[in-house]
Amino acid sequence: MRSLLLLLGLFTFTLSIHCTTENTVPNGYDEINRKDKGEIVSRVYSPSRIAEYWQMPQAGPRTTILLGQYQGYKARVLLRFYPYFTVDNASVTSAELTLNMFDRHGDGSPFSAQIYPLNDIEWIEKQVLWSDVQSAVDYANPVGELQVPALDSAAVTGTIDPQLVNDWIELQDRNNGILLDFESASFMASMLTTENQAGWATLRLAYTKQDGSADTVNVDVLEDVTLFEFDADKPDNQLFENPDRIHVGNFSGYRSLLEFDVSDIPEESTIHQAYVTLVPVNEESSTGENGMGLALNSVTDSLWNPATISIDSVLSAPTTIGLASADSVSFFGETPIRNMVSYVQIWTLDISPNYGLLLQSLEYGLDPSHLTFYGQSSDPALVPKLYITYSVPASSRFEL
Repeated sequence: MRSLLLLLGLFTFTLSIHCTTENTVPNGYDEINRKDKGEIVSRVYSPSRIAEYWQMPQAGPRTTILLGQYQGYKARVLLRFYPYFTVDNASVTSAELTLNMFDRHGDGSPFSAQIYPLNDIEWIEKQVLWSDVQSAVDYANPVGELQVPALDSAAVTGTIDPQLVNDWIELQDRNNGILLDFESASFMASMLTTENQAGWATLRLAYTKQDGSADTVNVDVLEDVTLFEFDADKPDNQLFENPDRIHVGNFSGYRSLLEFDVSDIPEESTIHQAYVTLVPVNEESSTGENGMGLALNSVTDSLWNPATISIDSVLSAPTTIGLASADSVSFFGETPIRNMVSYVQIWTLDISPNYGLLLQSLEYGLDPSHLTFYGQSSDPALVPKLYITYSVPASSRFEL
């Protein structure tokens, strides 16, 4: 009898141990392979492919126009006014051009800029380059001149032959715009454009009405753009692969391409975080105190042909501000990370192929800022990196 009671007691004690709330997982869970539980994974990727190229920057529309020379770059200004409806059927007797200068790059003496008409040519502000209009400039017949002072801010004024404006009014198809050019300059002046609400170029006209009375009017510029020219050490629209340095430059028009092979991330993964970091070569970089705006756009073709390369216009690109003095430049922050997560997620789901990223400026033609980053390097700490954190779901098959 005592033996029976002892067995019952042991059974009750054992049952109470297995029914305690401290053991909340199934027996054998700790022996299940970790990959079948689901996990968080953090990975760091270096580029599997890297390249760069440059294109002449299309500097319009921008919040500034530039006139002068700086660090081997020459900048001319192309303007177009439309005074027709204001002084139609009137005779213009004088025309004064005013531009608002707010900054300059470089130091030096004041310089003169000549004003030239353009012969028959069609141009669009957001597309025109110096090579498009060079042959159309009527250098034999200058129509005015202005003086650019060696100041950080000033009103830059000059007169224009009023007959040119009368020609515009009489025959609108003659209005191909005017070009501001110069023989030499020791600095580059930054001036406001129509995209900047603080002030832009104006043309003050004095004219005589048909009844003989005199009047004046200010005509705002409608199209204003910088035209760049410089001697490049490499041909434009040519891909240079595996460089030890990659560049992004507002004046030079440099862009860089990075491809990270993330094919080892399982398709069923959920991407939680993704961002890119680059290491600048400080002594080869230059930015103002506000830095330089950068973007990483997803490339939509594998050829990486600079002349035809295209980017995803649907997904928002990660952006950041790069400083020449920084230890690193990261596309980090809530919005850049969210946008980069979208890229990586569609790559892993095979919704869109991973053809790489285009690193480019948000401010081509705005100022002389340029950034040089380490590209291919024997030092893994210097190469560009893509940081990704993702999770994988628990497997439906348990392997004990």
